[in-house]
Amino acid sequence: MIENYHKYLLEGNPFPEAATLDPNSPDRKTNGQIFCEEIVRDELKAITEKIEGKVNVVYVAGLEFDKGLGKSALVVHQWRGLKERDLITAPYMRCRSRQKPADFCDTLVKAWSDQHHVWRAFGNIVSKFASEQSSPSLTKQSVELLLKTYPNPPVNLPFVRYLHVTRPETLAKSLGDWIHAKDPQLQSKYGRFFVEQNLTHPAEFFDNYLRMKIPGMDRIDLYKNTMLCLNLGGYQYHYLFLDQFEDAVMPVSPNGMADFCLGMRRIIEANQDLAMMIVTLHPDSETKLDLPAAADLVRIAPTDNYHRVDMLALEAEGDDAIALATAYLDSYRLGKPPYRTFPLEEGVIRYAGFLEGGNIRRTLQRLNVCLRVAASRSAPEVTMDYVAANHRELMGTEPQSELLTKFNASAKSQNKA
Repeated sequence: MIENYHKYLLEGNPFPEAATLDPNSPDRKTNGQIFCEEIVRDELKAITEKIEGKVNVVYVAGLEFDKGLGKSALVVHQWRGLKERDLITAPYMRCRSRQKPADFCDTLVKAWSDQHHVWRAFGNIVSKFASEQSSPSLTKQSVELLLKTYPNPPVNLPFVRYLHVTRPETLAKSLGDWIHAKDPQLQSKYGRFFVEQNLTHPAEFFDNYLRMKIPGMDRIDLYKNTMLCLNLGGYQYHYLFLDQFEDAVMPVSPNGMADFCLGMRRIIEANQDLAMMIVTLHPDSETKLDLPAAADLVRIAPTDNYHRVDMLALEAEGDDAIALATAYLDSYRLGKPPYRTFPLEEGVIRYAGFLEGGNIRRTLQRLNVCLRVAASRSAPEVTMDYVAANHRELMGTEPQSELLTKFNASAKSQNKA
């Protein structure tokens, strides 16, 4: 049966059936566009201060549960704001099981390439070079015309039409040496690759980057050199978002933890004055970072109050669940409702949050079920009486008198307050 939500003045069910966040999804229920600042004011203030202070690593951690406290939602909310700033980059990646620090580096470089930051940096570098060299074969005006013609990286760049250069490798060598002179940390061989690749086949930059090998340099070194090229090309800072970092940490064996954390330390050292990382961390993965093998990471970025933002469960005695539900309902409203949480009574929302222990993910999923069942049965609204009559369908369990008594006692306490 197709549910009709229009009778509730809603364009659809605003609550996610599976509350797993994916910022690349077009569905605003799950891509982080719906965000309730009211329930995370302290956490939002804390993470904003740490980001503005450019703390090398910010751990968004949960004191309870493995998942479902809103860590990813807070991270994505910050990412959405930062990625709109000028002269910075804010690559977002979702970590996967068994990824290593070198894999993180490649994924971040791919994001820079896909979002055309590499191409724009190349354009600015060549333009600066042309301004300093005063060569008739490479003028700043010809570079500007090329970049205006190709604002995005083409598969093949007909550079001879603009730059009067017939041998890209010759220009790449000169530019690579110039890049190294500008920043001795930047290896001239990498500079040559960066220039020649963008000068010939810009759209294939990342594919060839993965195949590139330079003696004495590994993937973390190449990542650092890419970041240095971006900064030479005009970018001022990089905010690196590693969501679900715990998924990469948890499968690491005790024997592999030292190598993993050494790799993370090297990334943090490469980021110095250039970038910071914002990562999520749940209690089990944090326990692994307490092991002696993790010393390389936690010595340079400890999981202390300076580096962490703790996410808490919804307050059972407060209006957190109401505020959260209202944010989702408002985003789907078609008109003015008879009350703000219509068709869900506030008591129903509080009860759902109570039964789910304040877990945000599970509370949202429970409200999805409540609304879906009510809509399929054309119920005028969802009251506590309706919940009592349909408890298993709506709440997933048979009613338990002791839990209901505890909930009613907390509700009375809230009313008195």
